[in-house]
Amino acid sequence: MTIFTVGFPFECTVRIYDAFLTEGPKIIFRVALYIMKENEVSILNGGLEEFFKSRDLFISNLTWQSIDKMMDKAVAIDIKR
Repeated sequence: MTIFTVGFPFECTVRIYDAFLTEGPKIIFRVALYIMKENEVSILNGGLEEFFKSRDLFISNLTWQSIDKMMDKAVAIDIKR
C-alpha cells in the first residue's frame, strides 16, 4: 500500500485506498498487476531501468479519466486462489 502513497498523484491514491476499504486487499494486487500489464513491453525488453522510466511516464499521465479507466480494468482482473 505504501507504493501507491509515495509516487502516485493524490487523486489516484484516494481512489485506491477507497477501493481498498470497500473491497479489501485484493485491489492493491489488481492495480499492481494492471500497471505491470500496461508496462509489459518495457519490462520484458528494457529491463528494470526501462520499466521505471515507463512507470514514471505512466504515473505522470494519470488524469481523473485515466484513473477511472485504470480502476475499472484493475477490478476486472480475475484473481483465482
